Amino acid sequence: MRRVAITGLGAISALGRNVAEFWHSLEHGCSGIAPMETVDRSKLRFQNGAEVKNYKSCDYFEEKQSDYIDRFAQFALIAAREAIREACSHLKSQGLTDFMSDLTCADFYPREPRFEVAYHLLSMKRKERVRLKVRLSGDEPSVESIVSVWPSVNFFEREIFDLFGIRFLGHPYLRRIMMPEDWEGHPLRKDYPVEGYR
Repeated sequence: MRRVAITGLGAISALGRNVAEFWHSLEHGCSGIAPMETVDRSKLRFQNGAEVKNYKSCDYFEEKQSDYIDRFAQFALIAAREAIREACSHLKSQGLTDFMSDLTCADFYPREPRFEVAYHLLSMKRKERVRLKVRLSGDEPSVESIVSVWPSVNFFEREIFDLFGIRFLGHPYLRRIMMPEDWEGHPLRKDYPVEGYR
């Protein structure tokens, strides 16, 4: 059976699984996507060292990264927190990416660094994707805004600020976008109470 990347209730019916099986797959990192160990790595892009060097031809990325292919079979680079704006600008100016498709965040509490902000970039010309990741500590997490590089990321940064409490330095209008202005806390943090603060 061919696996497809579908989320939500549609994944249950499309994959022909019942609810229990679906949640079991989520717990094991599948979510309808083939686990990394089942992927034929020889068929993935960016296996060539020159391709990786093309992306790492500046000082914005961590040198000690052991693997450039993440568990979802996508090319990923770990960027230094203080250089994310320069890293995005470099990839854009060099023609390596030309579209910011998404910006997401994950909370790995109680692990440190606690947060991981992921920038999903696409090159429509090269037909390639790259994911930039920035790791942030749990104590007053903050990172530079990249609105000046990709204006479309404006609402994505506001959403992450609202739901995770991560501050984007230099954002032109950083305020809540989903929750009321007087809401207490950030609902997508793992230590947020299930029923909210009372």
